[in-house]
Amino acid sequence: MNSKWVLLMGIAMISGMANAQIDNLVNLSPEWVRTGARNASTDAPDAAVYNPAGMTQLTPGVHISIGNQSLFRNPEHFYNLGFGDGPQSATQDGADWVLPNLYASFNRANTAFYTGYYLSGGGATANYSGGSINTDLIALQALMGAQGAYGATSQQFFKASSAYHTIIAGASYSFNKTISVGMTARYITAKNTANAGLTLSASPYDLPDAPLVLKSEDAASGGGVIASMMITPGENFKLTLRYESKVNLDFKTKTITDDFGVTADGSKSARDLPAAFATGIEYKFTPRFKMMADYNYYFQTKADWGTGNVAGEEKEYSAMAGNASMTALAMEYAVSTKMRASIGGTWSVYNYADKDGYFTQPGAFETLIDDNFSINTGITYSVSKIVDFTFGYMLNVFKKDTVKALNAYPMDVEVATQNQMSTVALGLNLNF
Repeated sequence: MNSKWVLLMGIAMISGMANAQIDNLVNLSPEWVRTGARNASTDAPDAAVYNPAGMTQLTPGVHISIGNQSLFRNPEHFYNLGFGDGPQSATQDGADWVLPNLYASFNRANTAFYTGYYLSGGGATANYSGGSINTDLIALQALMGAQGAYGATSQQFFKASSAYHTIIAGASYSFNKTISVGMTARYITAKNTANAGLTLSASPYDLPDAPLVLKSEDAASGGGVIASMMITPGENFKLTLRYESKVNLDFKTKTITDDFGVTADGSKSARDLPAAFATGIEYKFTPRFKMMADYNYYFQTKADWGTGNVAGEEKEYSAMAGNASMTALAMEYAVSTKMRASIGGTWSVYNYADKDGYFTQPGAFETLIDDNFSINTGITYSVSKIVDFTFGYMLNVFKKDTVKALNAYPMDVEVATQNQMSTVALGLNLNF
């Protein structure tokens, strides 16, 4: 095999490293962080994304919700390429301090008009200042491509971010005390960034060290709709249904720096936001105590996520990913007329059809999206009839697993993975 072709194939991995991002975020408000279950919520403006049909149950007037989450993620992977360095590990650096949301509604009689801003996907940065298994593999291939001109690599780094900025606008209407419906339009502008590189060093010909950097941005936009229904068969019971259409997103590449000559400025690649179905129930046992349950299903296999070469066969990444789901259960207790405390938990399942194949996608080992459970807790405190404060905390623990690094072929390399994340959320609700 031509060594130059091997080099370009390996370095080209960098240009797609922002693509293995987090699709269909569910933590869209501090209220969700403190409970984990909001699909049947009717007590705050964040219902605009969880239960649009239930927005009609907010009191007449104007309602505004402002929130932020800070994410402290710790994805790690461990591997041994067998070149004398022994077992190696790569760990995420830093935190994501800002994940904002803003919702507002105007309520009158049986009607609610609402709008909002949030991140429907991405929302985090993968930052590996010392490199990862992907940069190690690229380094090996770069040395092969150098054909003896350099004997080592150093200063590997990889940093990628993804954010799906989303704006919604919609209306809901209550036909009677039993049935209400909502219809929402949403528009997404998404941006992925990648900044990675390495330095060729230890030249036997006394060549100067050669830093190689690739920096690029990928942007896309698209729209979709969200349909919602709430059924209230009794005063203490709510049942909700919500469907979110797929949003087609074709990312266009902008090359900023490319020392490898592998990106095509203006080229396009797909990473749709998958369609989703969600349902929720809420039952109030007493005026002070209620329980909530959610179920979300994500139609990932119906989304276009592009294709990759897996063991010589071209496969669709979305098909290898399979569909995903999340189940949640929470309870809330009114400690006093001013404070409500909650605790809940979620279980997310990623039904990978071909996990080893999916992890050939650049960025998969760095983001480590896998089955996980969360513990959610927090409080909402009413300062007055106008102002509410919310504090939420969530701990996510991901399944430990071992994945075959097919990108390392013909080497037989297994990668052990583990991940954990803490989220701290603060919110302010205003009611006029």
